[in-house]
Amino acid sequence: MVVKWVIGCCWLNMKIFKQQNSASPKLAAAVLGLALAASSVPARSRTNAGNQSLITEDLSNGASFTFKIAPNLPDFTFKVIPEVRNDDEHGNAMSTVRDIEVFRGNSKQSLQHLEGCGWTDMQPPRDSDWFTANDFNFDGYQDVYAMTIWGATGNESGCIWLFDPKTERFTYSREFSELSVRKLDPDSKTILSFWNGGGGTFSAQKYKVENNLPILFWTEKKDWDWDRKQFHCVEQEVNRTGKAKVVRDVWGKSSFEGGPCDPGDLFASKKPINSPDRNNHPIPNMGAGNSATTAPNVGPVELNEQGMALMKDGDYEEAASRFMMAVLLSPTNALYANNVGFAFYKMKEYESAVKWFKKAVEVDPMRAVAYLNLGDAYSQLSRAIDARDAYSKYLELAPNSKSAPEVRKKIESLSHSR
Repeated sequence: MVVKWVIGCCWLNMKIFKQQNSASPKLAAAVLGLALAASSVPARSRTNAGNQSLITEDLSNGASFTFKIAPNLPDFTFKVIPEVRNDDEHGNAMSTVRDIEVFRGNSKQSLQHLEGCGWTDMQPPRDSDWFTANDFNFDGYQDVYAMTIWGATGNESGCIWLFDPKTERFTYSREFSELSVRKLDPDSKTILSFWNGGGGTFSAQKYKVENNLPILFWTEKKDWDWDRKQFHCVEQEVNRTGKAKVVRDVWGKSSFEGGPCDPGDLFASKKPINSPDRNNHPIPNMGAGNSATTAPNVGPVELNEQGMALMKDGDYEEAASRFMMAVLLSPTNALYANNVGFAFYKMKEYESAVKWFKKAVEVDPMRAVAYLNLGDAYSQLSRAIDARDAYSKYLELAPNSKSAPEVRKKIESLSHSR
């Protein structure tokens, strides 16, 4: 399956995810549920005979959309010509868009084909408003938008075609398509573009629309500084020559503070995108998410605590699902990845455990316990050399720990193994 999520700044390929967790479909379904709920895309799931949640729209029979572009013009109809493909092994639809034909009024002759957008491997979320109309350039005419990227953290972007009232045709706009549009303000003719980086980070830009082009005039970016272990927020104003001036540069007061800038403020003054053809985008929740198995607005800390309680009860599979949800919401926290690995280890899913322990040490190379766990998982897989390397790294980081003597014995034992 080639559906991709955006988690933080990285792509998570669902084919890889299912290979890593093939023995635990419940976990995959739970994390998929979180991804869809945390996304700005509404999703109503259906199930196949295997009770797997299906997440992609079935385009095998094509689709048709009709919009009122302007009061003085006839309706325009957009017919999707599919590129038919077989469903994946879980029943998710894999057909994508090959072409979109445009028809004016009742004409049977197509007016044009929508060009300029790459459709390859684009499967939209099921039951979502993936093809919509909105006035993106504030000229009084509705333009059209096709979602091509959608993410677990609520991110989405796609292709935009602007309506030209002179030719009564739609022209692909590279400049508008490059924006992750979240809010339109017709009064000031400005666009807010927003991208959730995951783990509390984000970037936002504001554009003024002039001469059918979005002109950048303001940015705000919140990052995590690994050296200072603090969030860092920088706000800039951009002049017409493209030169940026820093107007605010602030740090979080401590490593535990989610601040110093609140993305909710960006959405507070006016309503997000809203038209008869498009659902509202919810304000991104930077520290929490929703899922079918947890209460609304439960954050990664609470999810991790739930997972630990489930571990004590011996429900390792459900615990792993909670830890995975915590990873999705806070991908830079090595603790959660390590806990996923330990849950798989308890289920004797050692290959999956290795992958998650390795993820933990990639995120935090100084996390000693993850190397200890990694060594144990390698030992169970009879990978003696890898196990010794992991144990040795643990001793390098924690030579005086309570576990150090036992780990040295393990290394000694492994020295007699291949």
